[in-house]
Amino acid sequence: METLGTFGSLARKLFGEVNKYGFNEIVRMYSGYPSSLPLSANIYHGWYIHPPRASDLNGFRHTVLVFNKRQKEEWEQQSRRPVHIFGAPFVHYRRLMNITRRFDATGTIVYPGHDATSNDFVFDQRRLCEQLKRLDQKYKPITISCTEMDILQGKDRIYRDHGFDVVCPGPSKTVGFVRNVYNALARHKYSCGNHVGTNILYAIEMGVPFFFIGDIGHGVNRNTGEKIVYQRTPEQIELINRIVALFSEPVDEITEAQRSTILPECGMDDCVPPNELRRILFNAFFWHDLPRVIVRAPRSISRRLFGSAQ
Repeated sequence: METLGTFGSLARKLFGEVNKYGFNEIVRMYSGYPSSLPLSANIYHGWYIHPPRASDLNGFRHTVLVFNKRQKEEWEQQSRRPVHIFGAPFVHYRRLMNITRRFDATGTIVYPGHDATSNDFVFDQRRLCEQLKRLDQKYKPITISCTEMDILQGKDRIYRDHGFDVVCPGPSKTVGFVRNVYNALARHKYSCGNHVGTNILYAIEMGVPFFFIGDIGHGVNRNTGEKIVYQRTPEQIELINRIVALFSEPVDEITEAQRSTILPECGMDDCVPPNELRRILFNAFFWHDLPRVIVRAPRSISRRLFGSAQ
């Protein structure tokens, strides 16, 4: 068994398996795809409401897994590579693990926009803190969810200075990240944030009301300092505007309009059945990605497995 585990680990490294947020493990949990084989699929790691990213379109993996019908249709307009609806991985994990909001849930968990590998999310943290303090008492106590990167950047300090509790889901490359996100969310009666992010999906799907607070922030390229602007379609712009309008005020219960807008974006009613997904992944590995790796130059394979020569 130890040898099999070592082989699986080397194979995943060789094939560059996607492990953001432990989504690769969630795909395995759902489909029964073996851990001894690398996962030959690119998995959307966010709730994209913009055209497919160049890094996804130019990726080397044969098969792409997206959240929902909208993303699938947008992909098919720009690429002939096979695309399948997996659904929101976070939601799959919650349902597989039967995580629900606690009966003694209280207060509000806040999801400020977070920094990424090459981008910074810009907003007035001090102003957000003041607006959170002015919320009605029923929304308190307030907990701020910060990513590991934000804490490394010291962005949690201002929240602590204002008396808020801060939680961090931990490293983002294991399924433990998803588990920790849900453990924190389940303890709260409400959720809020200042950006259109994936946290809206998993809050609404689990039955936790969400609302926007503060000014909607924006991303900035860390190298150039330029504001990140997506060339969205009219349909994508309309969807974002509808989401902002629907969640502009706090509510005690999720409305039908909110639910009917968000649940289709989770894709759970349209996702590929487990057995079919397992067949798709086997096919992608044995008939496409494995032959591609076999014909690679040995030096390229060695570099991926063991790094550059010293």
